[in-house]
Amino acid sequence: MKKTWTLLCLFLALNGGFANPPTTLHFELQWGEALVTTPDDGTRPQSFPTFEGAVYSPEFEGLPVFSHRLPLEGFGRVEVVLANAVYEPFQPKGGLHANSLSERIAIQTAVEQERRQWFARVRFVPIRQAGGGYERLRSFDLRVVFTPQPPPLPTRGGGTFNSVLSDGQLFKIAVTETGVHKLTYDFLKNQLQVPIDEVDPRTLKLYGNGGGMLPLANSAPRYDDLQENAVLVIGEEDGRFDPGDYLLFFGEGPSKWIYDAENGEFRRPMNWQDTRNYYFLKISPGNGLRIAPAPQAPGSTYTTNTYDEHLRYEKEEFNLLHEWNLGQGSGQQWYGDYFKLQTSATYDDVFSVEGIVPDAPARLKAAFAGRIITGTGTGWFEIVANGNSFKSSNFATTRGETNNLFASERILSGEFIPNSSQFNITLNFIKGSGANNNEGWLNFIQLTFRRQLRLYGEQTRFRDLQSMGHAVSTFQVGGVDAGVRVWEVSNPLQPRALETSLSGSTLSFSVETAGTEPKEFVAFRPEGSLLTPEAVGPIPNQNLHGLSEVDMVIVYHPEFQEWADSLARHRTEFSNLSVAVVEIGQIYNEFSSGRTSAIALRDFARLLHQRSERFRYLLLFGDGSYDLRGLEGAGNDFIPVFETPQSLDPIDAYPTDDFFGLLSDDEGANVESGALDIAVGRLPVKTPEEAATAVRKIIRYEKSVRSFGDWRNRMVFVGDDGDSEKHTRDANSIADQIAAKNPNLNIDKIYLDAYPQISTPGGTRVPLATEALNQNIFKGVLAVTYLGHGGSKGWTQERVLKISDILSWENPEKLPVFITATCSFAGFDNPDFTTAGEELFLSEKGGSIALLTTVRAVYANENKILTRDVVDTLFSK
Repeated sequence: MKKTWTLLCLFLALNGGFANPPTTLHFELQWGEALVTTPDDGTRPQSFPTFEGAVYSPEFEGLPVFSHRLPLEGFGRVEVVLANAVYEPFQPKGGLHANSLSERIAIQTAVEQERRQWFARVRFVPIRQAGGGYERLRSFDLRVVFTPQPPPLPTRGGGTFNSVLSDGQLFKIAVTETGVHKLTYDFLKNQLQVPIDEVDPRTLKLYGNGGGMLPLANSAPRYDDLQENAVLVIGEEDGRFDPGDYLLFFGEGPSKWIYDAENGEFRRPMNWQDTRNYYFLKISPGNGLRIAPAPQAPGSTYTTNTYDEHLRYEKEEFNLLHEWNLGQGSGQQWYGDYFKLQTSATYDDVFSVEGIVPDAPARLKAAFAGRIITGTGTGWFEIVANGNSFKSSNFATTRGETNNLFASERILSGEFIPNSSQFNITLNFIKGSGANNNEGWLNFIQLTFRRQLRLYGEQTRFRDLQSMGHAVSTFQVGGVDAGVRVWEVSNPLQPRALETSLSGSTLSFSVETAGTEPKEFVAFRPEGSLLTPEAVGPIPNQNLHGLSEVDMVIVYHPEFQEWADSLARHRTEFSNLSVAVVEIGQIYNEFSSGRTSAIALRDFARLLHQRSERFRYLLLFGDGSYDLRGLEGAGNDFIPVFETPQSLDPIDAYPTDDFFGLLSDDEGANVESGALDIAVGRLPVKTPEEAATAVRKIIRYEKSVRSFGDWRNRMVFVGDDGDSEKHTRDANSIADQIAAKNPNLNIDKIYLDAYPQISTPGGTRVPLATEALNQNIFKGVLAVTYLGHGGSKGWTQERVLKISDILSWENPEKLPVFITATCSFAGFDNPDFTTAGEELFLSEKGGSIALLTTVRAVYANENKILTRDVVDTLFSK
């Protein structure tokens, strides 16, 4: 469910069923007046065509989408044909974003899995182009053909039941750069606290899975547990680690260069979750893995003394939606250098390197975000590289309103001949005429160029794309002496020590190079000042891979262990669940080589899901932050948040815990597709005191006699009067449906249009509606459902509910569930501000027991559908 989160205090689970899809399904669409939404800041309304049950997706540019899901008997292929279609002419109000429309309806089908059951998903936009206008579907049949097929084999198994961290003495180290690292006697003994004088160095083992980010797609390959890395230990032959001895290993930083074979270029995705990578030194019986020698390969057909160097300038300073006074920090992309008053900058020093091959082509790539306000002219950016100008396409313009794109990013690329031994790089931001408020931010500038193959400093890493076309290639490294060694690090976990020959100051080696990726090497001086990791220190043994038959997992931050344990005991005793309590750092250690990673948490949940049908509930015990790396120092990153890749659109940039429940093989790559396989919830606590309050409320709600009464047969619906009273109509429709199904339920309706409005210096207010809500909270209600405008500080433009109201409630034994179909009510990932939704749950005096609510702006039509289904499910139990 997009942009929603649940506080998992009550376990509300949907029951699924199997059925053969019928051959033909008939549908009739009830089109209504255009859906007109007015942002809470009062800016220009937006109009969307709509029909009953329509949903909206960024993929379809504001067009209404018909979506239907069919239960299947098993896995298979689904084919859907549109038949007996009846259309009517259609003149959209305000026009359409019609890029995805044609004269034919384009039907999308997908087979998805939810809680081990298979479903077919059918969706399409029921509008087509017709002549110079449009037509919309009024009625139609879907002819469905289902062909059973063998289910796909699991792409990743949970075959490891004993992690390498389950035994031995363990010591954790952090690295920030990629290259050869050195662990000296002093580092091991005095910084890492290894009892090195008592250790046979031959038993030292190093574990880690390399750098970069884990893959999003569940089907992508990854290691099931930490892998042992081959290392070199100088002086281990005598069985002692003496003061002059040292250990060398090739370590990768949190972000790594990747060769993009499709485009024939290097790229380096920035790790948006951590600024370090980690390795684990282990002392245990048996000898550790050592780097093996590799002889020279015969038959070289290519010789080179140059290589492909790549440099990238990328500063991570600004989350643009956080910087915006109308936005909330969101997304995975951060930006660096800021351009407004200053519209030009030079980067000669950044790209100042030795050994440039002046007559070989260099490739430039750069990305820049521009905020160009509509009506202020045309904006773009330009890079001038050694006199060669490269211009981007124009930035999209924005009206600057709350629901508009904040900025747009443009990427430029091109080749040039340096014709010089140095790079001269200048960036120009063209921001339009008379555009004082237009501004821009640099994402990155990247150069790939030919460079003389020499030892620069104490180590040089190198790859050569031209060598890929040859079975065997010879590399000649200049500026060296007899003390220099070369490792092949194409597999960074298993470096190979290459045999080399030295002639004067040039070192040569021949190696097999054919393949789809260029081989990578590092030349270094072992006795030199190599990279030194950061000592984290000793860590206890752990074995999350040994977990299997559990119903529920509570993932907690160490600050909240006492109360996570307390809640686990309650769930075991009261709910008869098998509960595992897991510290988040242990998940990082086993599933992401120690790095902070939302993906590691998902992979851990997926392992449990693959192993047992019992695993149904995942509770995240701790608040989260859009700033996982702590770049702004705000804190509160206790349990990771998954942020969507979109970082410039306030509608489509948001945090979601749904990511942790998308566990089927074909899920993970896109958080907006798929179906949840487990229930996921979060307690957004920031302190031990808040943790204590949350757990006590849950236990009291479920066990205290005083928390039961006829108030649990009451429900309140609150409807906003905005958008031509659509929200009131939606709230009333849902309330009447629930009342008809549950005649013993007492429903109270608080609709703003039924109360007198009062003008105040702060704007229009409806005090009697606020009083009615307060009285209902005092008397007690099972659930409060709200549909309408809202934000992080409360509900409606008339401020019918404010944070001060929430904090005044004293209802500790009559805690309602809040179901709020409004915008941004509980954005839990902003460390700088506690939202109204969070205050509801965290209130020590009362508030709510649970919320199903929103974290960013949402569309009213989807709100109605989701709210109706949630309320219906609540009373079906």
